[in-house]
Amino acid sequence: PGPALFIGVDPTTLTPAPKVGDKIDLTVTEMATVYDLRYAKAVSNVTTTTPATDPIPGLIQDVSAATDLVSALDSYESELISGTFNVKDDFTTAGGGFLAATSETTGITGDTKLKFRVPETLQKKLGLVNGCVVTLKTGTMWRFTTTAQANAMVEADFTYTCPAAKVVSAIASDATTVRVTFDRPIKTVNANGSEFTFDNSLTASAATLAADGSYVDVTTGSQTSGTNYTVTVANTVLDVDGTAVDQTANTATFAGFTPPPPV
Repeated sequence: PGPALFIGVDPTTLTPAPKVGDKIDLTVTEMATVYDLRYAKAVSNVTTTTPATDPIPGLIQDVSAATDLVSALDSYESELISGTFNVKDDFTTAGGGFLAATSETTGITGDTKLKFRVPETLQKKLGLVNGCVVTLKTGTMWRFTTTAQANAMVEADFTYTCPAAKVVSAIASDATTVRVTFDRPIKTVNANGSEFTFDNSLTASAATLAADGSYVDVTTGSQTSGTNYTVTVANTVLDVDGTAVDQTANTATFAGFTPPPPV
């Protein structure tokens, strides 16, 4: 159960460079605080007393049932943790390159100061959204002032299940193109556009998936300016996890393209 101290030093700059599982001795030569997180800013006299024997699993505590992660955050700060976190809100900025979302556990519900935190690149790649359930296998208890942030760094740190992707919006980007945006990355679409159907006699002839899977540009026939159209996405369109797009949220309405007025 700790206590633990974050060492804010790049381990590759130390001699010898510590490896996961090493037991080491060191001297802390400077301490600092950032948003109430205490950490060692500089160290010296680093020596390895026991080579890597991978005792790390024995240091990880499952905090799923803990009721004091927020109220006793000082006692959990920087410790290795595991647990299941139910994401209950959208992800928002949580430090440079990171996002976090309010989450709940079996021990804590309804507290906006408990969050799951992850690198932004990983959140976008996996499509982590409100409604996902994350099982953290190896993480750390980070903090932002009085907010407890269960922190994962790489994909191997956790497993997850998420709701099926939903259509967020559709907008005509020109007279023969409609951009359909999703809340989670899409894996593949048929290039002929057959998985996207429209009302009011509009037809699709091609579909191009964005590199990050966040939207699909659908080539259509000529749209009538100002006419409202509805696009429907077939259940053969799969998200990043291979799950069919949510068929209760697979439509969006948009207005036919209207060219901007001449300057």
